[in-house]
Amino acid sequence: MQRMSRRDTGAERGAVAVIVALLMVPLLGFAAIAIDVAAMWSARQRLQTSADSSALAIAQDCAHNNCADPATTAAAMTNANFGTGATATVLTPSVAPSTGQVKVRTAAVSHHLFAPVIGFDAANISASATATWGAPTGGPAVLPLTISICQFKNVTSGDVPAGAQAIPLPKSRDSNCPGWSAPGGFGWVDVDEDGIGDGGGDCTYVSEIGQELSSDPGKSISNGCSTADFDKVLGKTVLLPIFDKTNGETGTNAAYHVYGYAAFVLAGYDFNGNHDGGDYSLCRAFQPQDCLQGTFAKLVDLDDAFDYKPACAPGEDPVTDDCAPNLGTTFVGLTG
Repeated sequence: MQRMSRRDTGAERGAVAVIVALLMVPLLGFAAIAIDVAAMWSARQRLQTSADSSALAIAQDCAHNNCADPATTAAAMTNANFGTGATATVLTPSVAPSTGQVKVRTAAVSHHLFAPVIGFDAANISASATATWGAPTGGPAVLPLTISICQFKNVTSGDVPAGAQAIPLPKSRDSNCPGWSAPGGFGWVDVDEDGIGDGGGDCTYVSEIGQELSSDPGKSISNGCSTADFDKVLGKTVLLPIFDKTNGETGTNAAYHVYGYAAFVLAGYDFNGNHDGGDYSLCRAFQPQDCLQGTFAKLVDLDDAFDYKPACAPGEDPVTDDCAPNLGTTFVGLTG
C-alpha cells in the first residue's frame, strides 16, 4: 500500500505573507477613512455647536440692546465650545440692535492620523450659523384677553419692566383711555372663532399683528376657558395681544385690531367675583370690576412658537417700515 506524504505548507505561508503585504496599503487607506473621517465629523460638529452658540449669544446681546463686541463674543463662545485651534468670524457687515440678524463662521484644521500614509496630512473644516432676533408678530396665546395700547402705556408709562400692577378690566368706557370705539380697555377673545382658535378645543388661540380678534360677549370668561386655564399660568410669563383700535360700537360683537404683543407675569386674577386665584390683593380696590394683577416684563425668549421680525426703532412705522412694535418682548432663534 502506498502511503500519502505530508503537504509542503511553507510555500503557502509565503504566499499569504505576500498577499498581506500587498493589502497593507489599502488596509491603511481604509483605516484613514474610518478613523480620520470620523475625527473630522466630530470636529465639524463641535465647530457647528460653536457657530450656533456664537450666533445666539450675539443675538441675545442685541436683543437686550447691547450687541457689545460681536467678534469678541464669537471668539469666546468658540473657545468655550471647541477649544484652541478654531477661529470665529462674524460675517454680518454691521451688527446692531436694529439689524435683526447675525451670521458667524467658524473654521479649524483637522490633522489626520492615518491619512498621511496615502498623502493627506490635514483638511480645512468649517461651519456657519445665522441667528435672528425681533419683536413678535404672531403666535399662540394662552389667555383669552386683549388689552388696549392706551391701557398698556398707562400702566407701564411706555416702558418695561414695570412694577406689580392691578390692571382693571372695565366693561364700560374707560375714562383713562377716551376715544376708544368699543366700551372698556379690554376684550374677552372668542377662542372658538374661525381663524382664531387653534383647533385644540382648549383656551389657547393663535393670532397675528393686523388680525381682528372677535370678542366673546358677556361678563364671564371666554367660552372654552376655565379657572384651571388661568391657574396653570400663575407665576408664569404669558404674551398678551395689545390692540390699537376696535371696529364695534358696543362690547358685543366688537373686534379688536392686534397691534403687538407684551409679556406679562400673571400673579393673580379676580373676574366678577366668580373666578379668582393667586395674589389679587391689589385688585380689591377695583371691585367689582374684573382685574388682573401682575407685572409687564421685558422678555428675551428662544421659544420658536412665535413669528417675529426686527423691532421698530423710535419713529418707525410697523406697516411702512416692515417692523414689529417693540413692547419689551424679543424672540431669538437660529435660522440657518
